[in-house]
Amino acid sequence: MIKNLSARTGVPATLASGLDPMLIQTGSAEQILNEYAQYLDRTLGAALSTQRGYLYFARQFLTYAFKSMDPEWKVVRAELVAQFVQQEAAPRKGNGRKTPGYATRAFLRYLVLHGFLPAGIDAAVPVIRVWAHTSLPGHLSTEEIARLLTVSADGSPIGKRNYAILTLFEPWKLPVSNSMTSIGFRAAF
Repeated sequence: MIKNLSARTGVPATLASGLDPMLIQTGSAEQILNEYAQYLDRTLGAALSTQRGYLYFARQFLTYAFKSMDPEWKVVRAELVAQFVQQEAAPRKGNGRKTPGYATRAFLRYLVLHGFLPAGIDAAVPVIRVWAHTSLPGHLSTEEIARLLTVSADGSPIGKRNYAILTLFEPWKLPVSNSMTSIGFRAAF
């Protein structure tokens, strides 16, 4: 909304937002975090849990980028952003690995909107992949296939289907990870 007002009126976004441009350009990290908290609450209407999470990553980012918490915006480069997000995502599991990227991208967009960083810096946030079958092996040994055949040969319609699928894979030692979730891979082990 502020961006649209700025485009229509020719007033810089920082002035259109009602914030003092001098305060924005020279604000301390704590001031920026306080204003960002207000932005998340009042402008975006983010849930309290989202606000907490986003503020946590915003504070972590500022600490990572500026050891003294005295922002020197010219040091923020794409490499720094990517390193931060990857470092924060590494110890997390599942979809929680994506949260640092979402939160950092939102904070960077806020900083761009208020004139701290150049437009486009948010594109430096890497996409964190979460693979559905990371724990399944690419290929099964003959013994593992034999165990799966034994488990699936229970006489039920699903068991018969699973047995047929597995007998197709066995002679060629094809990767079976795409089919394993539907045929009870975990049940065999």
